[in-house]
Amino acid sequence: LVAVTPGKPTSVTIQGSTFDILLPAEGQGVRGIVIADPCYSGKWVGCQYGGKLQTFDRITGFLNAAAAIPASQGGIDFFMILGDNFYDRTGELSRQFFSALTSQAKSKLFAAAPGNHDYWVGGSPMLQSQKKDQFANGFMQYYAMDVMAGANDAVNFLDFSQDPSKGSGYLKKNLPKVANFQSYFKIGNIAFISYSGAYSDEEQTPFLKEACAWLGEQTDVMSAFVMGHWNDGGLGCADGMSVPQVRAKVEAIDGCGEYRDRLKYIMGHTHCNKVTDTNVGFMVAGMGMEGCGNFGVPVIDTTTNGTTHVLYFPIQDSPSGSTDNYEALEECFRTKGVGNCKDMATSWAQ
Repeated sequence: LVAVTPGKPTSVTIQGSTFDILLPAEGQGVRGIVIADPCYSGKWVGCQYGGKLQTFDRITGFLNAAAAIPASQGGIDFFMILGDNFYDRTGELSRQFFSALTSQAKSKLFAAAPGNHDYWVGGSPMLQSQKKDQFANGFMQYYAMDVMAGANDAVNFLDFSQDPSKGSGYLKKNLPKVANFQSYFKIGNIAFISYSGAYSDEEQTPFLKEACAWLGEQTDVMSAFVMGHWNDGGLGCADGMSVPQVRAKVEAIDGCGEYRDRLKYIMGHTHCNKVTDTNVGFMVAGMGMEGCGNFGVPVIDTTTNGTTHVLYFPIQDSPSGSTDNYEALEECFRTKGVGNCKDMATSWAQ
């Protein structure tokens, strides 16, 4: 482990490459990109718009461009991927994607939440292969986070006690322990509650109560986001555990309820980029898969005017054959910083 001081950069050298890590100071305004369901290959499942929208080059491109400028000058502090990460059963697609990111992009804070295709590449426990699917065991290691599994273990930060080859795959009895996907944390003045909808309400409630108790103690949080994958039930989502349902559930828990409209949610699953609940709920899954066919860059920004801005920078809408904004957007991100390109964005919330 490497100790970092919030607000001060820390240099870390890994296999000869140096990464400058900056954890924003508590209560500081921050800016980040949040996407879900990114696809660029049809190796395991179809990726309808991946080729037409050039998603591999353009998602890696806008992340690299957004990270090129320091956050203090308009760049990003973090980025997140909320499940169905490249629809990758065996890891090659993930490695290819992250190999295309610059050291500046890799140095940004990162978080992820698993989706249905991260458990079962076919998208459902009814389509699972107990000998071939990863059941998110690979996911929880590759996208390692500070999760509840390590809260009471001084040595192990993940819980590998469930053998994925044992227990019914159809009944989800072979999934990793739920605590491997539960986390609450702050980045600057934004709080996040991250979870997986694959697990039951009974399994999740103690964690959600603890997260809300922690949130209620924070004095410098502008907004809090429930972050997860599923926007509705089915395809492996447990009853009542879609992201909008969990946000409604925690709204009734002490510590979270006091935030009212400052308690928001962000999710993927249905492949669209859109506002789902005015000033509260957002879907960020238009990244190449079939569905709405829209493609752009969703950004959360709390750096100005004491307000949580959720911005959407459209790149191109495939079905309508809309104008291609990528080149202009990438140049603006790279040379001016995301925070100085707001005239190219649509405001989703402010």
